[in-house]
Order: sequence, then structure tokens, then C-alpha cells
Amino acid sequence: MAVKRTIKFRIWNKTSKEMYQPHAFIEDYESRDDIELMQFTGLSDRLGKEIYEGDIIQVPHKLMKKYKWEVIFHKGAFVLSDKIGFRHFYSQKYSQNYEVIGNIYESKHLFGNSIVGK
Repeated sequence: MAVKRTIKFRIWNKTSKEMYQPHAFIEDYESRDDIELMQFTGLSDRLGKEIYEGDIIQVPHKLMKKYKWEVIFHKGAFVLSDKIGFRHFYSQKYSQNYEVIGNIYESKHLFGNSIVGK
């Protein structure tokens, strides 16, 4: 059985501070220094919002009411990171517990100074 996965991206424009969907081939954007490309993970959160690399995800946790993670691409897979460690980013079944609450460009305040790699 072939697995079909939608490959798409969104773009953060560092100059205009705006997020948008590309309207050309990704190759047209790859060499530009004024943008950041973020790939779609293929998953949606509990509200149906698409989850992209760079999103900040709120995850229920037993000890903490709400725990925040950044979605990153690490060693060939999308994972959740909190600067201390990584958590596997599971299937759509598990992502139904996640909620996208922002992204690392427009919502840095949600993570304070702890955003991984930024």
C-alpha cells in the first residue's frame, strides 16, 4: 500500500515579518537569505490546523497542565524539542492531543528565550 503525503511549505519573510504560502517552485526560494522555509509535517492538531516545522505545540502532560514544544526536523524526522531533549512526533492519532499555539517567528514570547536553535 502506497502512503500518500502532501508535500508543502510555508515561508516566513524576515524583512516584512509575514508568513505566507509560496506561489512558485521551492527552488526559487532556497537561495534567498531573507526567508525561512518551513515544511508541512503531514499532521494536523486537535483543531484541524496543519502542523509545520517551526510551530509551537502545546501538549497535555501528566505533571504539567500544558507543556510547550517546538516542531523541528532532526535526523530525518520531525520531532518535538524543548531544548532539553526530543520527543518523537507520532502519527495523526497522537497529534489529536496537540494544539498549535503559534510559531517561533510570530510567537517567540510563548517560549521566552528557550526556543531551540533560535
